[in-house]
Amino acid sequence: MALIAHHALRIEQLSVMVNLGCTLDEQSERQEVRVTAEFRFHEAPLGLASDRLEHTICYAEISQMIREVAEAQPFHLIEKLAGDIFVRIAEHTRGSAMIGLKIHKVRPPVENLHGGSHYLCGDFLL
Repeated sequence: MALIAHHALRIEQLSVMVNLGCTLDEQSERQEVRVTAEFRFHEAPLGLASDRLEHTICYAEISQMIREVAEAQPFHLIEKLAGDIFVRIAEHTRGSAMIGLKIHKVRPPVENLHGGSHYLCGDFLL
């Protein structure tokens, strides 16, 4: 197998519905948030050679964890949501990869804000 210098896995725009907002009225309606998470492996995951799911990060498991965090409680800020998601997936991956995370609040209630709002955090920025 040829030498590959960099290894990453990306979950792109996972859509989750979150009770999110600065006011209780805004939080009462679930809003769409899209989560992108990238995992940059420190070294090639064993799955590269073994072709076995248990030898890499399972993006279905990570997606479920993100949903669980997002649905567990109401949030005032996307910053807090991002931090809670980051902690949960970092614990799961146990240092096997650096993590970059982007939270996109698709339709915040701000007049003329057409692209939503984004918050980025992690070991690197997306």
